[in-house]
Amino acid sequence: MFLAVLVVIGALLTWGLTETIFGKAPGSALGSAALVWLIFGIMLIALMTLLCVLIGSTARAAGAGLGVYALVSTASEALHEDAPGRPVPVVQETTWCRE
Repeated sequence: MFLAVLVVIGALLTWGLTETIFGKAPGSALGSAALVWLIFGIMLIALMTLLCVLIGSTARAAGAGLGVYALVSTASEALHEDAPGRPVPVVQETTWCRE
């Protein structure tokens, strides 16, 4: 719940500052990106909790969690737009700030 509150506050603050500085802000794109980030954050918290239960040592559980985070971060590079065979992105790129 704490993470969700922080994500909502951060997204609203980002949207407000973008609206103030640029005159318009893409609420749907920001909302989708914040939701994806929130889901990823909840997944990592659940994974770290599971690793702490399964692995007796806190340091080994933290190391395993960092390893999974590094693996997921590296694997996400395969979804980069320059990668061949890239799947369709969840959030479409907007051009509102290039106008």
